[in-house]
Amino acid sequence: MAKTVALSRKVLYDEFDLSSDHNKVSLVLSQAAPDKTVYGSTSMARAPGLKSFEVNHQGYYESGVGEIETVFNANLGTDGTILTLLPTGTEGEPAYSFQGVTLDYQWGGQIGDMNAISGNTKGEGTLVVRGTLMVAGSKTTSGNGTARQLGAVSATQSLYGIIHCPVHAAAGSTITVKIQSDTAEGFPSPTDVLSFTQLTDVGVQWATPIAGAITDEWWRVVWAVTGSPAATIYVNAAIL
Repeated sequence: MAKTVALSRKVLYDEFDLSSDHNKVSLVLSQAAPDKTVYGSTSMARAPGLKSFEVNHQGYYESGVGEIETVFNANLGTDGTILTLLPTGTEGEPAYSFQGVTLDYQWGGQIGDMNAISGNTKGEGTLVVRGTLMVAGSKTTSGNGTARQLGAVSATQSLYGIIHCPVHAAAGSTITVKIQSDTAEGFPSPTDVLSFTQLTDVGVQWATPIAGAITDEWWRVVWAVTGSPAATIYVNAAIL
């Protein structure tokens, strides 16, 4: 994959798409290194410890329903916020999803400058799911996503699925989304492996992981709509 300039980032925060509110976002992954040095050592020795992550947000202040200041304020100190960061929001690219808690946000600025806002979201004991963006965009009719060879799920792994739906023209319409597997790219005999709860409005879901072993190597997302939902969905699938 070619090197790119950071002209576009997708920032999904629960059921909100805050991409256009940000001008900088960074995901910091780290692992503690507790000291295990003993007598007789000639240099420091360390062991791989607990993993952690945090997301640093930076952008421009805007208040109102679904806007960044309102979202940060409502979620300050709330456990279980689901975030997904994407390089551009293009299907097939890496997707990073995690559950965290926003512990601080700030806004303000000097006279004559843009009114800025910044925040910080930290992990709360859950892993970062680095998967593949299987589906992205508005769905008005039922359909199937692109088949992708993510590989088999071993007996020690699980299939993870995360969905964000920041736009949904509710009014009685629904969209039902599933992740399927099969033995071949053409999906001659697809199996429903993971099903999200039917969406009747905007929302976000971190589905219960499906444990292996699953020998199928090909995966896709399928969706069924009723009414005219015009639902925008982003689905991250990962085998970890």
